[in-house]
Amino acid sequence: MIRHIQNRTISQHFLWLTLLCLSASCLAQEINQNPTYVIGTGDRLSIEVFNETDLTDAYLVDQDGTIRVPFIGRIQAAGVTLSALQESIHQGLEGDYLINPRVTVSMDSYRQFFISGEVESPGGYPYEANMTVQKAITLAGGMTEYGTARKIFLQKEGQIEDEQLKVDIDTVISPGDIITIKQSFF
Repeated sequence: MIRHIQNRTISQHFLWLTLLCLSASCLAQEINQNPTYVIGTGDRLSIEVFNETDLTDAYLVDQDGTIRVPFIGRIQAAGVTLSALQESIHQGLEGDYLINPRVTVSMDSYRQFFISGEVESPGGYPYEANMTVQKAITLAGGMTEYGTARKIFLQKEGQIEDEQLKVDIDTVISPGDIITIKQSFF
């Protein structure tokens, strides 16, 4: 009887672990298959050069928008797509260092988004794929008693404050966005 319970418990743990790994794999594929995603300062990239362990690593995009890749030096990462960066690294390594290097660039983690105004804990938070304003508010501890879903504004990264858009809680945000929850007067 005890052995049966132990086997069932082990099987359940194995099933949960398998499902967790599959969902993480799906999320990684979803992130890395977004051909239009533009890299920004604060993003963490995973760069793999096949059979070159010295070149395979995680790289943080610096404040100047670059990463430092061994044998190449500083290379512009912010403002380009993952595939464009992958091609730049390939070209930088090909010839002088490697013959036909196989380079893969993928997202390790996104830069933060920011939320301010009438939320319990304003500040910067880690971005997750397909994040909505509602989830961002939840991460910030919810709205204060003065906050209202009717006065939510979004400033896209790189825009000036005058270009804020009025949005609702179902709006999907991007890394680097700034969400502002205004006060309700009623």
